[in-house]
Amino acid sequence: GKEDELRFTQSMIFILRYIGFFLSLMGTMICLIIQEFLKVKTVEDEDMEAQNRGITAIISVFTLAMTSNLVLYTKQLSTEVCIALNAISALCAVLGVRAFYAILIRRQTTGRQLYEDPDFQEAQADLKSQKKVMPLLF
Repeated sequence: GKEDELRFTQSMIFILRYIGFFLSLMGTMICLIIQEFLKVKTVEDEDMEAQNRGITAIISVFTLAMTSNLVLYTKQLSTEVCIALNAISALCAVLGVRAFYAILIRRQTTGRQLYEDPDFQEAQADLKSQKKVMPLLF
């Protein structure tokens, strides 16, 4: 009757909110991948703090996604609906990791390698020569 309709409506509202939140997370992940891609292409000497911010942002997106999947089971949704939404989010996570690999990791290994980079080798040689001149400072 009326209670079943209300429960169904509340479940549908929650599912739509979940989907909206998850799409927002995927948009955030796409932005992070693009940001990291642009850093790889434009910034050769990125400091460690900037690298940590990127990693922290990616970890936080995955943590939010996992938490939202667990919240599904606290609502009055059927197990089948929870499993279906978990499966969709798992597929999106796999696609996100694949995109991260294809856009960032693979491009880094096919592009300039740090230790083979002439600028890096020159900087290392300069550092070694400075150590010889001022050994106490290095």
